[in-house]
Amino acid sequence: MHNTKRLKQSAEALEAKRKRDQAKITKFNALCDDILTRKRAADWSKDATPEEINGLLVDDLAMTLRALKVHPNTPEGDDPLLWRRACWEQEMAVVERTLDGSRLTKLCRPQTEELEYTMKKIESNISNFSAWHQRAKVLSTLWADGTVNQTKSRTEELELVKNGIYTVPENQSIWLYHRWLLGDGSDRALVEAEITGIEEEQNSIWCKESLVHYKLLLIRKHGLDLKEGCRQLSWLLVEQNPTRTSQYQGMLAAMEAESKGT
Repeated sequence: MHNTKRLKQSAEALEAKRKRDQAKITKFNALCDDILTRKRAADWSKDATPEEINGLLVDDLAMTLRALKVHPNTPEGDDPLLWRRACWEQEMAVVERTLDGSRLTKLCRPQTEELEYTMKKIESNISNFSAWHQRAKVLSTLWADGTVNQTKSRTEELELVKNGIYTVPENQSIWLYHRWLLGDGSDRALVEAEITGIEEEQNSIWCKESLVHYKLLLIRKHGLDLKEGCRQLSWLLVEQNPTRTSQYQGMLAAMEAESKGT
């Protein structure tokens, strides 16, 4: 198991544990064999699904949940969820909860459901960078295959982002997602509208950085004369966040070099 601290145990303790586990495994395998045999034989009689068996399966699911909370990165823990289809919705909830405790576990599900899942995570924690990143990946796929209308969806996403910006303007995740939505700046009207919409949040470092980024896009893509505005914002950023002075100066230098080359 990943990142699990090993504790030394005596040979006697290990042997006792092995015997206990073996007894449980034997009983568990016998139950699985019985269920699968009846399934292959299309035995849907009442005797084939007594309440006792269902209770055991529910208990097993609860045990799996407890184990996954302790060891979320153990793939073997997901196996019982593959054959216990009767409680699918409950099991999906179990997997979603274990995902919150694991950076490595990934869940395969329809893209539209994945989009809903990322929204749940964002509503739970608007600073969830992974959720915003995953949302961008899912939308890229849905836009590309035509499942979701890109223009309508982008408008809705921008509205979602604006609400987040006004609530927590210093949240880096939201601003990065906003940049992704605007892309390379080809849509001049969209970029200009977004610049107007976020200018009132200029107390935020991320807002200033984004404004410089968007104005540079307009300069490069559409030849607009916005260099002076970029210079002023960059020097304000140097004053507000001196630890990144070299980065801001680098942006200005690149802009000036491009201007001379045109």
